[in-house]
Amino acid sequence: MGNSRSARRNQSRNQQRPLPPASDTPSSRWGRYALWGGGAAVLLTLVVYIVVDAGGKAPETPERPGAPAGTEVFEVADASHVLEQVDYPQDPPVGGPHSATDVPCGYYDTPLTNEMAVHTLEHGVVWITYSPDLAASEVSVLADKTREPKVLVSPYPGLDAPIVASAWGRQLRLDSAADQRLDQFIAAFQGGAQSPEPSVGC
Repeated sequence: MGNSRSARRNQSRNQQRPLPPASDTPSSRWGRYALWGGGAAVLLTLVVYIVVDAGGKAPETPERPGAPAGTEVFEVADASHVLEQVDYPQDPPVGGPHSATDVPCGYYDTPLTNEMAVHTLEHGVVWITYSPDLAASEVSVLADKTREPKVLVSPYPGLDAPIVASAWGRQLRLDSAADQRLDQFIAAFQGGAQSPEPSVGC
C-alpha cells in the first residue's frame, strides 16, 4: 500500500517536470543563427550604401596628369622579341620589336642598346636620354629622377635635342633638365597603360 502511494507520487512528479524550452532544440538554434546572419548582412549593406551615397558617389581614384605640351604620340603595332638589330623609325625609339632582355631601371653613364631599352619601355618605363655633351649639373638632375620608380636614364649619341624623354609610343624633347614638363611626362607615363606590360617590374 505504501509502495503504491510512493509510486504514484513519483509518477506525479515526473509528469509535472517541465519540458525543455522549444527554443533549445537544434533546429531552432540554426534558425537563430540564420536570423543573426541575415541581420548582419542587412547592416553591412546599409553601411556600404551610406558610404557610397555620401556626396552622391563613391570615392574615385585620382587620375593621372595629362601628357605635357609638346608630347609626340606614335602608333606602335609590334612588340615581338627579335635577335637582330632593329631599324627604328624614331631616334631614340619609342617601341617596336626588341630584345628578349631588358635593362634594369636606374642611371647609366654609357649608352644602352636600343633593343634592350625598348624592352624596358614595354614595361611602362620612362627612358630619359641626354646628349653626351650635356653639362654635368644637368646630368646630375636627370640621374636624380631615377629615384622615381620605372625611370631609366642614359646618354644617347646623336640626339637632336639636349634631352629626350621616351615612353612606349610617347616622346618629348626638352632643352633643359629644369623644364617642369619632364616631371609631368614621368608622372603621366611611368607604368602607363599605353605600354603593353605596365605591371611588369623594372
